[in-house]
Amino acid sequence: MLVSLLIVSCKTRTAEGKEENNDLATATSDRAAEFADAKYVEIGRRHSTMFENGNIEGWASMFADDAVLQWSSGDSLVGRQAIINYWTNRRDNVVASIDLENDIWLPVKVNKSQSVGDIPGVWVLHWFQYTSKYKNGKTLVGWVHNDYHFNEDGKIDRMIQYLDRAPIQATEGRPVVGTP
Repeated sequence: MLVSLLIVSCKTRTAEGKEENNDLATATSDRAAEFADAKYVEIGRRHSTMFENGNIEGWASMFADDAVLQWSSGDSLVGRQAIINYWTNRRDNVVASIDLENDIWLPVKVNKSQSVGDIPGVWVLHWFQYTSKYKNGKTLVGWVHNDYHFNEDGKIDRMIQYLDRAPIQATEGRPVVGTP
């Protein structure tokens, strides 16, 4: 999706050799993608703050009932209640605290699918650094990229999280998947 935005933002030449400006600032709905309303960044910030503060019920209230939380590894949780159960268990039994900082937000409206599997609509892309303190006394610092898709009701119906889970598993004392 981000690559599509970069391509759309470049200048191109028409068949007649005239230069055409694809400036995103003047994007209209006939574009494949454009900047979305900044209100989605504020929604994302509230969502992120509730998560950081351990308010899993409040955080999860921003998900649609049929939401999917998917990790870059391919694992996923399906349904708001599954998401609540997973994160409540982690915050109660594994993670003592999570601090999020150095965040970057980009709201994007995808008007036209660019490939099979693309979901049109409003997406918010979020990059941040985290510091997790675990109940076993260990601390882990890393970077995460989250993609949030919003349905017509303004609820998050898909969250894709890109992170390296191997250091998390190692910090928790679990065997790292894919290692002997």
